[in-house]
Amino acid sequence: MTHSIQAEIPTSHAGEELIATIYEALRGNPELFARTLLLITYDEHGGLYDHRAPLAGVPAPGGGRSLGASILHALWHRKAQKFDFTMLGLRVPAVIVSPLIDAGTVIHQVHDHASVPSTLRALFAPSAEPLTRRDAWAAPFHDAATRTVPRTDLPDLAEYAHRAAAPAAAAPDGAAAADGAAGLAAASPAPADAAAAPAPSGAAAEGQVPEYYRDFIRQSELVRGRLRKLGEPEMSAAAAPAGIPRAMQTSQAFAQAAHRHRHG
Repeated sequence: MTHSIQAEIPTSHAGEELIATIYEALRGNPELFARTLLLITYDEHGGLYDHRAPLAGVPAPGGGRSLGASILHALWHRKAQKFDFTMLGLRVPAVIVSPLIDAGTVIHQVHDHASVPSTLRALFAPSAEPLTRRDAWAAPFHDAATRTVPRTDLPDLAEYAHRAAAPAAAAPDGAAAADGAAGLAAASPAPADAAAAPAPSGAAAEGQVPEYYRDFIRQSELVRGRLRKLGEPEMSAAAAPAGIPRAMQTSQAFAQAAHRHRHG
């Protein structure tokens, strides 16, 4: 972020606004943020030429072709130049955000997209076999978190975070347009514990749930139903109000159940 950014963020900055919103949500929960790495990366390099040649001689992903597959591939691609994926592409930007990383840290170690599953395996399934040879080779990201005490001088990006949208205008036929928690309720079947849930309140009741967040809320309801079906005791608490509070409750219950299964 630079000082040239105005108070009203244009639509073209929606991605940065989303990142600031997620960051501020994490910053507002220091205990959770101290156990979290926020990885910001992209699929593409931005269409610019690089000053450094892509790294070559890296392990190719996959486990190789069988004899039959090799013969078919040779017949179908006999006019094409062989490419075995042992060379990385152009560099793409990546930013790791955590209070356990010193300010201004620059990592010079080579990473690639396979570093994402490599990191997940190192943190959550250290005894599991790598998914591919590239996964086994790729350096994880979590090594960047070298601090033992979380930082308290984290920058404040609240100015750039998502502003709650105004309630939706009436539809052309006079019916109120579905939005926020109300629209979610109309589009999704009621969960099993809906009767126990109190009426929505706050931002969710006012239809101010960000549009991009609704898919997460829908997914949380699927997770909630699955946890109840499995009889996970973490879901025994009374249901939170619909919308973001309910999704947060489900996420916390899922994290608690996962921790119990890993360490129980």
